[in-house]
Amino acid sequence: MIARNPWYTKRSVVWAATLCVPAMNAKGQDSAHYPEEPVPMRLEVDIPSDRYYVGENFPVAIRIVNPNSFDVFLGGFDFGPLEPHTEIGFPEGTVFPEEARHLENEEFVDISMGGTISAMGGEPVLVPARTHIEQRRLIYIGTKLDMGHWVVMPPGTYRIRFRPTMGAVTPGQPRGYPKVNWSLDVQEFFLTMPGKRDREALEFLRHQVQVLIERERDPVAGSRSPPYKLDMYRQFLARFSDTTYEPEIRWRTAKLLVEKLGNGWVPDEGVESMLDLLENCLTFCLERGGAYAEDFLEWHVEGGGSNVFEYVGMHCRHELFELLIRKLDERYPADEEASTYRRIVELIVTEKFNAGRVAAEAFKTKYPDSKYRRHIEGALRSLERRASTNRADDGLP
Repeated sequence: MIARNPWYTKRSVVWAATLCVPAMNAKGQDSAHYPEEPVPMRLEVDIPSDRYYVGENFPVAIRIVNPNSFDVFLGGFDFGPLEPHTEIGFPEGTVFPEEARHLENEEFVDISMGGTISAMGGEPVLVPARTHIEQRRLIYIGTKLDMGHWVVMPPGTYRIRFRPTMGAVTPGQPRGYPKVNWSLDVQEFFLTMPGKRDREALEFLRHQVQVLIERERDPVAGSRSPPYKLDMYRQFLARFSDTTYEPEIRWRTAKLLVEKLGNGWVPDEGVESMLDLLENCLTFCLERGGAYAEDFLEWHVEGGGSNVFEYVGMHCRHELFELLIRKLDERYPADEEASTYRRIVELIVTEKFNAGRVAAEAFKTKYPDSKYRRHIEGALRSLERRASTNRADDGLP
C-alpha cells in the first residue's frame, strides 16, 4: 500500500515520458509479461507550509510513488545521487538581472543546487509495487551560502515542482520496455518579508558571504575558506540563535564539521571544542528529524556504516552515538543485520568488552556471510588491544 501523505492537498500535472524498467520476475521474463499496461509513476512534493520568510530555506519531502502491481527500476536519475531537478515558477513581473534576462518568459526556472546524500541509494533504483520511496531535504529557495553566492528571492507567490532527469536505461537491463509517464506535483508558496531581527540576521549573512567570495578569489586566503565559513556559522549562532535562519545554520555547521573533521582537519583551537560544537549541532539535527537529519543517516554496507557513524563512535560521544544509532534503526527498521552490527559497535565504543566479544561471536554465527564480518573482526581486534592496554595499566599480565 502507498503510505498516507499527511500534507498532500495540491494538484498534479502530467509531464513528458521517461524510461522506467520493470523488474524481471524469477523466471527472467521481460516486458512482454506485464500483468497490465503501466500507469504513470508519481513524483510528489510535500512542503509543511505555504508561507515562508524571504531568505528562508525550508524542508521538503520528495516521494516517488509506484502505483503499478509490479516493481519498477528507474534509470537515468540524478537524485543526490538520485536527485530530481528543482524548478521554480517566479511571480509575474519578476525582474531578472541582466545575465538572467532570458529566463523572464520561462514558466519554470531550474534552480537545482546539486545533490545531497540520499537514503534512496544509487542506480538502478527499485520502487516496489504499490509503494513509494522518499527523500527529505532542505530546498535552497532562500540563500545559497555553501556555493559562495548571495541570492535572496523577493516577496511574492512562487510555484515549485521537481522534474525527473532524463537518461538511459540502466546498463545490463533488457531493452524494449514501454515508456511510463510521470505525474508531477506543483505546489505554491508565498515569501513574505521577515521582521527586524531576521533582517539583521540576513544582513550579517550577506556581509559575511561577500567577504567569503572575496577570500575565495585569493588562492592563499581561499585555502582557509572552510575555517572562515565555520567561524561565520559560529558567530551567527552566538548572535542570532533566536531567528528564523538558525536551524539551517546548525545543519550547515554539522555538515561542515562532519566533512572536515572526518577528513583529518585539526583546527587551531584543538579538536575538543569542535567536537562540542558538532555534538550540539548534530544532536539538534537528529532530534529535529526530516530534512535536517537525512544527510546524517546515510548507511553503506560495504563501508561498515558511514563517516558520521564512524567519527562519532571513534570520539566516544556516547549520548550522541546512542541517539545516532536509534535514529538509524528508525530510518532502516527492516535491516536487523545492520542494527545488530551497530549495537556491537556501541558495546565496543562504551568499553563493555565482555558483552561486545560475546555479541560479536554470536553475530558471526548468525550471519556467517555478512559483509559486516571484516568490520566486526576489526572491532574485535581493537577491543583486544584496548583490553590489553587496560590490563597493563592495572599491572595485570
